[in-house]
Amino acid sequence: MQDMASNKLEQGGMRLSQLLLQRGVIVVRETSHVGSQVGERGDILLADAVTHTIVGESKETCHGIHLEHRDVDGDADFVVLIDHDELEGFLAAIDFILFAAGRSQVQAGVRTDIGFTTRDGGRLGFHQGEDGQRVWLSSCDPGETVYLPANELGNLRKLVQDARTHLAGLMRSTIG
Repeated sequence: MQDMASNKLEQGGMRLSQLLLQRGVIVVRETSHVGSQVGERGDILLADAVTHTIVGESKETCHGIHLEHRDVDGDADFVVLIDHDELEGFLAAIDFILFAAGRSQVQAGVRTDIGFTTRDGGRLGFHQGEDGQRVWLSSCDPGETVYLPANELGNLRKLVQDARTHLAGLMRSTIG
C-alpha cells in the first residue's frame, strides 16, 4: 500500500490501472463510448471515456481514455489506458507526428521513428522509411499492435480529442 501511495504522489494522482488492482473496495466504472477507427488490416480501435471511482471511507477517482483493439473477428485483443493528465502529451505527440509526416521526404537509406509511451506502457509510434509511412498503437505486451494508415492519423487525433471532451463531461458528473 505504501508503494501505491508514493507512486500516486510521484505521478500526480492514482492511475486508472492502479485503481483497478485494488482489493477489498467497491470500484464504480463509468464508461462512455466515443467512437472508433478502422486499422490497416480491417481491425478496429474503439475509444471510450472512463471514470473509475472507489466508493467508501476514502474516495479516489481516476479519469482517462480506454482504447481497445479488436481483431478482424471482433475479439478484444488489447487495451491502452491513457490517464487524463497524459492526454495533452498524447495529443501533442499526434500533432508532432502529423507535422513530421507532412513535411518529411523519404531519402534513400534514411529512417525516421517517433514514439510516445504512456505510464502504463501503451505506445503510439510512427515509422518512415523507403517502405513508406506507418503509424501504430500498441500495448506494453510485444505483438499487440494496431497499424493505422498514416494519412488517417488526423482521425485518431479527432477520436482522442472527442474522448477528452466527453471525459470532461464525465468528470463533472462523477458519483459524489
